[in-house]
Amino acid sequence: MTDASQQKKIKQLRAENKELKRQLILCRQWMQKEIATMSLRIARGRTRQLTRDSLNIDSVESITETIQKYFGDYLLNLAPDEMVQ
Repeated sequence: MTDASQQKKIKQLRAENKELKRQLILCRQWMQKEIATMSLRIARGRTRQLTRDSLNIDSVESITETIQKYFGDYLLNLAPDEMVQ
């Protein structure tokens, strides 16, 4: 290879390297954005599920407590003596 063709090849490789670095930066930015988006989606999903679970537990407990308060004495009178003791 002549000196001129080597210089041309080096220049071409540098340009290609510069373009590949630019593409790598874009890919990294895209990946970081995707990771952040997925992390947020997972966190929201977990929060929704925890909220549903909490509401279900609280609702059941609240309903049970209300029924026991309202019917407690009545049910207590109906219960067999062995259960009351």
